[in-house]
Amino acid sequence: MLDEVEDLEGPGELSAVGKMDKTYGLSACERDTLIAFSNSCHANVDTLKSPPYRLSSRARNKFVEFRDGPDKSCADEKDNNEFVELADIDKVKWIGSKTIKRMGKAFTKTCSSTPAGNKTAKAFFSPQTWSKSHLPEIVRLIGSAKERIDIAMYSYRDAKVGDALKLAIDRGVKVRFIYHKAQAKQRLPLADRKGSTSAGLESMGINVRYATKTKVMHHKFVIIDGPLDADLKSATTAAVATGSGNWTSGAATRFDENMIVLQGYPSIAFAYQHEFNTLWNLSIDFVWDDTLPYAAVAALDPTSFPKNAAATALFTSANFRSTSPTFSRVFPRYTVADAIAAEIATAKKSIYVASGHLRSRRVAEALLAAVKAKPSLDVRVYLDGQEYISSGYDSSIKSKVASCLKAATTDARREHCNESGRYFSYIIATADQNNDGVLDIDLRFKYYAYRWDHSYAPQMHNKYVVIDDKTLITGSYNLSHNAEIKSFENTLILRSSDPRFASIIQAFKKNFEQIWETDGDESLLNSLLDKVENGKSIPLVFDPMALDREQVESLKELILKNCPALDSKSPSYDKKYKDAPGANRYCPRS
Repeated sequence: MLDEVEDLEGPGELSAVGKMDKTYGLSACERDTLIAFSNSCHANVDTLKSPPYRLSSRARNKFVEFRDGPDKSCADEKDNNEFVELADIDKVKWIGSKTIKRMGKAFTKTCSSTPAGNKTAKAFFSPQTWSKSHLPEIVRLIGSAKERIDIAMYSYRDAKVGDALKLAIDRGVKVRFIYHKAQAKQRLPLADRKGSTSAGLESMGINVRYATKTKVMHHKFVIIDGPLDADLKSATTAAVATGSGNWTSGAATRFDENMIVLQGYPSIAFAYQHEFNTLWNLSIDFVWDDTLPYAAVAALDPTSFPKNAAATALFTSANFRSTSPTFSRVFPRYTVADAIAAEIATAKKSIYVASGHLRSRRVAEALLAAVKAKPSLDVRVYLDGQEYISSGYDSSIKSKVASCLKAATTDARREHCNESGRYFSYIIATADQNNDGVLDIDLRFKYYAYRWDHSYAPQMHNKYVVIDDKTLITGSYNLSHNAEIKSFENTLILRSSDPRFASIIQAFKKNFEQIWETDGDESLLNSLLDKVENGKSIPLVFDPMALDREQVESLKELILKNCPALDSKSPSYDKKYKDAPGANRYCPRS
């Protein structure tokens, strides 16, 4: 019969050792691994009974009872209690410092090759010079890989990242690459795929696949030495990098972007590995080097992942069911938008939004509801210039929605009317929810061109929200309906209860304050206005500025006045400005 060990220090009391030494005699790795194990469903009654844990029946039952919460289900984590530090385990009845030390030492072998204090959390922002951007960190991460690298990337074109991948392959690291743009190249005849980024990767020995023929794989994440199966050691040491930035020169040096790197967070490593494995198992081969091996990977069980109240990863893949090689939507699921709306509803002091788009009705309505419930909220929204719409365009959208709803006969159709093709910048910028004559939300655009075009746009490409300086929401997810139902996206919610995350949240707040004041003294705007009125030619593309809706409206009116060829109703209308904006960045003064 198994010899059960009873902790004799008393029910739920800290021992003298526990009071004096809050490390309980454990290394940082042993501590972190024990906490991750305790929050996972692997720590069940049977496991805790067995060596090396050997908890008494009373101790293990109280442990599981506390962790699982009132519903007594570990898998349903809504009411689970989380062990954040070792002292939380010590509070469980019949468990004390001796038991905690014994449980932690069960991971000594696991931690033998793990550096102490291995948790890291970093934030990177663009635009920067290449050397200060997120890309050198990607090169460093790739260079640190020992066994495997899993990449899910929308766009990649950086040569130095490519060099790092080639070196990783040469030293025997296994690299898997889910690349959205391989989808388009796959449609070309085989001979025409030569010279493509996807073919170049396969020539290195990297198997390139794309996730689907019908959705956009919009992720920008990489996992370094991620977990296989329930490999807690790998999850504890794995690194995950994610954010808004693609691996391109534009993302590094021209666009407003961000990237976060987290290492030593098992819940995050498992979550991103699960997402990668799901897409990998359902992916489609980019055909170039057909000698490269492909193998499906074991599915991970999300209910067994360790929990972390300070970090939550969300994926829009939860909105789909597989009908491989396509994905069909689970109606009416809004996994990420509803989570963001719920976080916005908790705001007490401030909400700062930096997003390329604001085309999500759920998020827009959550912002409006927040300021209606608490008029003193400091709510600021910073969007890319392409999100500007006039009052007339907003009226036409509302008219179309009304007509659509009138003809709609199903919930799906009504949802389509309310969600698809919506722009919410005008509604947000002009809202007076309390009818007191004061606009509720301060909204600005990163504005840089009379007419938006990707060929010259230094985009505001961030996708983040900072709430009360305590919560950060960030990732690849645009605040849009398309991101929710037509794309594979990821979003991280980080909370300041973890001091490393608190530092990251402050870095994002600082970044927001900087981009919010782009051209804060209005010197660029005043110089532009002078050129529009007095210069030999009228600039149609110019240096970025943070402008509110009225400033954008006035600037567009002035440019149109001085360049009537832009106006389709003018006798001098010249279609080239609309059809080829990249080649027509100035308008000669007539």
